[in-house]
Amino acid sequence: MTTLVNDDDFTLIDGRKVLKDGKKITVGLTLVDNSMVEDTGALHRPGTRLSTDATATETRSTAYSGYLADLGDAWRHPGGDEKAPVITDSREAAIAQRDRELADAWKGGVNV
Repeated sequence: MTTLVNDDDFTLIDGRKVLKDGKKITVGLTLVDNSMVEDTGALHRPGTRLSTDATATETRSTAYSGYLADLGDAWRHPGGDEKAPVITDSREAAIAQRDRELADAWKGGVNV
C-alpha cells in the first residue's frame, strides 16, 4: 500500500514536519490471524510454524490425548492419585503447611 502525503498537510515546527489540525495520514498495516506458513525458512513472516517431524507430531498427539483422558476422568478421583512428596527442608515444610492451611481455610476451625 502506498502512502500519499501532500506537503500542504504539514507545517514546520522547530524544523520538523507536523501534521496540521484536521489532516490525516493513512498507512498500511499487515495483520495475520491463524495463518499457516509452510516455509520454515520464512521465520521473519507472521504465522504459525508447524513441525514436519513425525516423531514430534506423534509425541504431541499422545500427550494431548493423555491430557484429555485425565481431564475427562478428573471428576472420578476428586482427591487425586498423587502421594504427598516427602519434604526434608524446614522452609519447604513451612510452605507446605501454609498451603495445606490455606486449602482447608474454607472449612473453618483453621487459624490462618
